[in-house]
Amino acid sequence: MSGAGPQPARGAVRLLTVFAAAAVFAAAWGALNPPAPPGPDADLYDDLAVARHLLRGDGFLSDTVYPLSLAFPFARDVPQPLVHRQPAWPLLLTVPVAAARDDPEEAVEGARLLALLLLSLAATAGLAAASRCGLGEAALPWLLLLLASPLLAMTTGWAQVEAPAGLALSLLWWRLRESPPGDAASWRRGAVDGALAACVALVRLDLCWVPWLWLVGRRRLIGRAGVACAVAWTLTLVPWGARNLALTGNPAFTLQAYAEHLKETPAWPGYSIYQSLSPEPFWQTLARDPALIATKTLAGLNWFAARLGRWLPWPLWLAALLLILPRRVRRYGPTGAPAANDAAPLRLLVLTSALLIVQYSALSHTLRYLTVLLPALGLEVWLGLAAWLKERRPSWPTGARALVLALWMAVVQLVAPAHVQGWEDARRDAVRAQADVARAVALARTLPPGPLFADSSAVLWRAGRAGVWLPSDPAVEAQVRARVPRLAAAPTVRLRDAP
Repeated sequence: MSGAGPQPARGAVRLLTVFAAAAVFAAAWGALNPPAPPGPDADLYDDLAVARHLLRGDGFLSDTVYPLSLAFPFARDVPQPLVHRQPAWPLLLTVPVAAARDDPEEAVEGARLLALLLLSLAATAGLAAASRCGLGEAALPWLLLLLASPLLAMTTGWAQVEAPAGLALSLLWWRLRESPPGDAASWRRGAVDGALAACVALVRLDLCWVPWLWLVGRRRLIGRAGVACAVAWTLTLVPWGARNLALTGNPAFTLQAYAEHLKETPAWPGYSIYQSLSPEPFWQTLARDPALIATKTLAGLNWFAARLGRWLPWPLWLAALLLILPRRVRRYGPTGAPAANDAAPLRLLVLTSALLIVQYSALSHTLRYLTVLLPALGLEVWLGLAAWLKERRPSWPTGARALVLALWMAVVQLVAPAHVQGWEDARRDAVRAQADVARAVALARTLPPGPLFADSSAVLWRAGRAGVWLPSDPAVEAQVRARVPRLAAAPTVRLRDAP
């Protein structure tokens, strides 16, 4: 009986510590990243509109319709059944949309706060993971890395889908690395792993293979845990897969599968493929014009290689490569947890990064897509450096090693600061566009009910309207109007034309 009291007390202290750490991190991030309005074409507005329909009981409907989607018979309506987004982020966004009480500006700010909460949860989970590894000194430089990352500033500040995807991947990764490979003793562990892996797919379908690579790499798909993982993954995905199967005939349908590989090619510069009526699946393009895919992939590899330092500073990439070089055999301790300086987890994360770069080289040359791995990869690098320092200076107190590592991070930022000029330009452009958006919204509110053609999803969200992304080709616009009767006489609202 005497030992029953301290246990809840220690649990309460740990819980308060987690909340305090999250609050401090969120406050520091907010001080370094003042609010900025999302750009007029931000994906956030699409997701918020889906959340609004969910709260109204309409189901998964989208107010922003890409012309390309109208090539499919099951999507020829405005608003449109959701075919270009996964359901998890709109579901989460129902919280800020409901709290905003029909105020579109408040909903945008609420979404930003939700994204910051998710990043703060990832930060506190990483702190706990470093502590469990016996290398709490790695936490401070890692937190500085997160605070200094312009890509995290973008994905969090604009509440992009990488915020929940990064949290889900980070939580799964830290679970997998903290027990020895092949740990198949617990069906509960396997079920949670499978559910988290499914959540990744429900946020970003293009990342669905990453959890399975990790599960295989950590030899988790064996025994009871492996069976429970597969069952939990399947059950979590069944509702959305069944909905897609009934609607489209394909349980994993996504519009991007018919466009991303064609985007930014000579035939379809920029995002023009989405403004067309010419969908083509990847394998069909590969069979028809393999040179196009090969050329885009090679160009993408060069593009990402030139910008890796904007994702993770170059000194940390160098440290990662040195840490994963073969050294003496690592052993597992008596508790079964991997040794702190075991390089296998870092090797698996570097491999995952390389495979993601290859994937996006063929699909979309967008650096923010890689942000989902930054928390896990960054912490893994600093854990390796902390273990290296601990091996060489075992007599130093933990605080001294933490200070040295933090100073190293400060030097890294001075020598190779992470800087994404495109993000800074996008922030300025978004601020400058606000006056045009406000005028276009005022115009849209004066128009008769019904769908619109618009060149800004922000206008549709703020005006409470549904519409089609205005094609740049008048011939395509005419085809769209002929294909969807409700669009035959739909008015057009352009930012540049707003009075």
